[in-house]
Amino acid sequence: VLVAAFHPDYDSEAYNTFRENYVDHFGKEPSLLSANGYTAIRYLATALSIGGDEYESLKTALGNISSFDSIQGPIVFNQFGDAEKEIFIAEIIDGQFVIVESVQP
Repeated sequence: VLVAAFHPDYDSEAYNTFRENYVDHFGKEPSLLSANGYTAIRYLATALSIGGDEYESLKTALGNISSFDSIQGPIVFNQFGDAEKEIFIAEIIDGQFVIVESVQP
């Protein structure tokens, strides 16, 4: 049993669109790193659209985003700036990672 922050078969319109585009472009399934990278860039783009590209205004905008809709569900930032999001419990069954449960923050 292990805890995962990424679900390769997550079912949402946003993730399914990302996954389809990723496979079309790269010819393989997205990984945790590609999904997190995409989410990070979208988060940064959101902050840039709010605060502009000057350091202090961008820093303030990043700190003022209290929630963000990612491709794998909502992310809420607590008072310390830590991200709280759904996590997944997986088991290895027949050599494959199988998500058996999800846990909301």
